[in-house]
Amino acid sequence: MKIKSRLILAAGIGGLCLPGTSAIAQPDAAAAEEAPQDVVVVSARKREESVLKVPVSVTTFSRASLEEYATADIYALTNRTPGLQAGKATGSFGPQLSLRGIGTGTLNATIDQSVSLNVDGLSMTQGLAYATALFDMQQAEVLRGPQSLFFGKNSTAGVVSITTANPTDEFEVIARAGYEVEAEEMLGEFIISGPVTDTLGLRLAARLTDMDGYENNRATAAPGSGGVDPAFDKKPNTEEVMLRGTAVWEPTSALQAILKVNYNDKKVDGDGGGGQLISCPEGTGPVPGVGIPFLHPNEDCTQDDDFYIVDLDPAAFDGIRNNGVPFYELEQVFGSLQVDYDITPTLTLSSVTGYYDGEHAVMINGTQNGYFPSTIAADTDFTREDFTQELRLTSDYNHPLNFMVGAFYHDGEMTNRNGLIPNTAVLPPQLSGFVNGFLRDGKHFIDMKAAAVFGQVLWQVRPDLELAVGARYTEEERDHRALNYNAGYIGVTGDPEYPLPTPKLESDNLSPEVSLTYTPTSNLTFFATYKEAFKSGSFDTVAAPYEVAFENGQFVGTEDKAFDDENVNGFEVGMKGRFFQNTLGLNLTAYSYNYEELQVGANEVRDDGVIAIRTLNAASAEVEGLEADFTWQPDEVPGLTVNGAAAYNHARYEDFDAAPCVGGQTFSEGCDQLPVPQVDGSGNPIYYTDDPSTPTDESTIQQVRYSAQDLSGEELLRAPEWTASLGFNYQRPVAQDWTLNLGANTYWTDDYYHNILLRDDMRQDSFFKHDASISLSDDRWTVALIGKNLGDEIICGNSVNANIANGNFFGGVITGDAMDMQGPAGKEELICQTERGREVWLQVTARF
Repeated sequence: MKIKSRLILAAGIGGLCLPGTSAIAQPDAAAAEEAPQDVVVVSARKREESVLKVPVSVTTFSRASLEEYATADIYALTNRTPGLQAGKATGSFGPQLSLRGIGTGTLNATIDQSVSLNVDGLSMTQGLAYATALFDMQQAEVLRGPQSLFFGKNSTAGVVSITTANPTDEFEVIARAGYEVEAEEMLGEFIISGPVTDTLGLRLAARLTDMDGYENNRATAAPGSGGVDPAFDKKPNTEEVMLRGTAVWEPTSALQAILKVNYNDKKVDGDGGGGQLISCPEGTGPVPGVGIPFLHPNEDCTQDDDFYIVDLDPAAFDGIRNNGVPFYELEQVFGSLQVDYDITPTLTLSSVTGYYDGEHAVMINGTQNGYFPSTIAADTDFTREDFTQELRLTSDYNHPLNFMVGAFYHDGEMTNRNGLIPNTAVLPPQLSGFVNGFLRDGKHFIDMKAAAVFGQVLWQVRPDLELAVGARYTEEERDHRALNYNAGYIGVTGDPEYPLPTPKLESDNLSPEVSLTYTPTSNLTFFATYKEAFKSGSFDTVAAPYEVAFENGQFVGTEDKAFDDENVNGFEVGMKGRFFQNTLGLNLTAYSYNYEELQVGANEVRDDGVIAIRTLNAASAEVEGLEADFTWQPDEVPGLTVNGAAAYNHARYEDFDAAPCVGGQTFSEGCDQLPVPQVDGSGNPIYYTDDPSTPTDESTIQQVRYSAQDLSGEELLRAPEWTASLGFNYQRPVAQDWTLNLGANTYWTDDYYHNILLRDDMRQDSFFKHDASISLSDDRWTVALIGKNLGDEIICGNSVNANIANGNFFGGVITGDAMDMQGPAGKEELICQTERGREVWLQVTARF
């Protein structure tokens, strides 16, 4: 959908307050010692409970807190949640989240995230869903640590839970218009909300954005190379529409139904979500022996707001879409229907039905080169459809025993088409046997079915002590089918279906959870929990299927695309308290978790000696840490709230001896695992001569190269040891009926790796991010100036290594040679999708 207008009104709400890790109300001195003034209610256990009482480590954000800093995406939450990191990824992978150092570390569209996203009861685990715009939120919660009991599979690191706003009791219209100066982004929001009848309320919300981009494309194409100058000189040139409809129906006091329907359409023109070179170990010149200058002469390979990616000439890329201009399109429809029925005043039956349908298309310059346009264009389509149904029966008896029992069903499917279109200006098709214009072209189909039952018993052992015991049992099946549209190229005729070694995965899992909660006073809680959880196995679909062998008169697949479940178990203890007449809130947490069969990208040497890089259950890890946060509202300064948080996280691989080597890594640099004897094109061994003047059998040894490195004991991906934040919010009346709101927040993180291969240049340096806001508001109007990342830090959370200087096609990289030989291409380059830099927003909100 195109956004035609360049001036859009929008909707919003005044009254901004503290962003934070915990929230407390202004204290009433007379009642402070009688009951906690914490008014934050969370649903971490699928019950409405005070955040002070729930035995879960949780960071909460109120509606006002989210609006104060114009929170519109998942990255904004990472800036205010110590321990939560995010990395951008191109293609259909989507944002990659990590929490406490645990996250997805392999680029595969059909792998589930370790941090699941839950929007109004609908769980989403594919990275593209995380790219959805966030707006008109009532509350956001970041639940840290495994959450399998209530949120199911694929929450081994935690959950980001979003609750959007419901219809208001009185009719209102809200409009907001905004403009961001750095990326020249215009924003419009419009909300209409209120009762339709005595039993039905409706809320309609719309968000539209139009952005030129915050990075500068400096590329120019080499004549006759198959490339053309970029059509857009900034990225990401983005237009996005987000629509949401909410209906709340309460025909009786015992029945409530909430329907949420969302539509999201996002279009990026000009780079298709590509990245920038951030490290070029051998410089930017052409590789000896090939001589093609794929990198732009002005390329400096630094992490900044400049990049070089040329567009593609349709005359050189047969059948390419969008006239050769790289693009990214994402359309999503999703929603949920929650029905709560009070069978009795103390027994509630809940039904949550969820649906998600996403379609994604992307075409990029294959290795995102800035002068010659690479030898290939990557052209992919991804779809995902999910249906989920959950039933829960929850008691709220006025006696020591209560319970929850439930069942869950999931039916879903994913398709991923991978196409590589050759650059015929560099690779003439008559020399390569291309089929239908594609170098490789294939499609993967994955069907998913899962069923689970779960339950928890809450036993109030005594008034100040609760024991909770629960478990979730899950059975899941995933089927994998693939088509190879290049069948003629690989010598297979007839049916293009690709014969897979492992076409089906079946698993079952029991995840128990036990917690003990001690509340000696109404303002103080201690808790201890033991948890287990798992993340589903799946299949690699990052490349078009094409490897086959001929056995017993039939073609069979040689690539095993399957990987198994990831499992975690461990302990967590914590304290939550409100002190000094409820003016100080303090939370402390310590945790220790062990992860087994960690899903990581690793090397595997096949029987034919070919090295396959794919997702394996190749690692175990130990994650231990301490977290603390506080909120302080001093009586001496009415209207002031100060908040802060700090986290220490020690996340290390216990066993990861099959980690891939980086291209060009030598034997002496640690590429010394999984030896692969070298053979020539006829399969004969290749020998190395110690003394060329006397080439006898005694003076020669078979040449061996190694394919993997041992990273046991090393840091996990996106796992800084220290993170911290500090902020304040101050409100005071000014003039008649007007309120001044000031806020600031600083986030700091230690350095961390942004690539699983852990080369020295794959580290993001430590950094600060500073946010600030100032607003004036009355009952109708709010005018706000909001600054985010004011220091303009350009951050990399996820990088990709490839032989970009050689178009990722001509070779020249030698890895793990036993004699430390290094090819002419040296070491592989790094490319990264950096996060957005400085933002300065002016927003005007009106309420009617």
